[in-house]
Amino acid sequence: MKTISSASRFYRRDLRLTERFLAACLCLSSGVRCLPWWFRSTPGTPLRCLCLAALDFVYRLELGRPLPKVSYQQLAEFLSFAAQQNRILDNKSNEQIAFETKAYSTSYANELIEIETNRPKMGCDRFNPSCIQAYREQVVALALKHSFAITFGDRDWARQRSAVSHLYFDLLFRIAMLCQLTDDLIDHRRDYAMNLPSFATSLTGHADPERELLQWIDDYANSSSTSHRSQLWPLRWATIGMAWPLRQFVRHIRRRTLCANS
Repeated sequence: MKTISSASRFYRRDLRLTERFLAACLCLSSGVRCLPWWFRSTPGTPLRCLCLAALDFVYRLELGRPLPKVSYQQLAEFLSFAAQQNRILDNKSNEQIAFETKAYSTSYANELIEIETNRPKMGCDRFNPSCIQAYREQVVALALKHSFAITFGDRDWARQRSAVSHLYFDLLFRIAMLCQLTDDLIDHRRDYAMNLPSFATSLTGHADPERELLQWIDDYANSSSTSHRSQLWPLRWATIGMAWPLRQFVRHIRRRTLCANS
């Protein structure tokens, strides 16, 4: 029995190593595939190109083949469309971007308008942090839901895909929220001047904004629920890779503020 137990343990270890190696190969392939898109008008930014790579990666993990070219193109266009719709509703732009897949564009635009119509308002010189967090999560989850629908070719994908797909969604959602936190910190002054709700503007006048921001970062970086799945390690490391510099950025802002006030 002891020999069987040892053999089983070595088999599980080798299986995990194999899964990690295959995941690394798939991740590298997805990363290389998105490189030419860094120089195209769509999706428009390096961060959206990385979104393309991430969704292509989860498609390869789930179905064992690259994301079809048509879906890849639609996804790139949708990422540009979604970002522009957000900018328009925030009064940061008035330039419309056409998106050929009307079923997705209409559905996304209508749902986004509903969220933005009910978004938190400025009150008592600051926003409510918990309300801002819920609002930000709604917007990110909406964009990610439609991105997954385009990726898997099924608008009701959540009911059709395996339980593993929900882990992909959870990890990408966490990464996206860390990106949103970064964006809110960078655009803090502009958002505050325009009375726009964001993670940063919600902490105006807060007793300890650094502690609140670090707590948000830690919450989104915590992906322990997927730690037992070897093939998801690239996404877990991407989460860690986003969280660490963001923590340092928050602490740098805090030190600079203290120096300015001293």
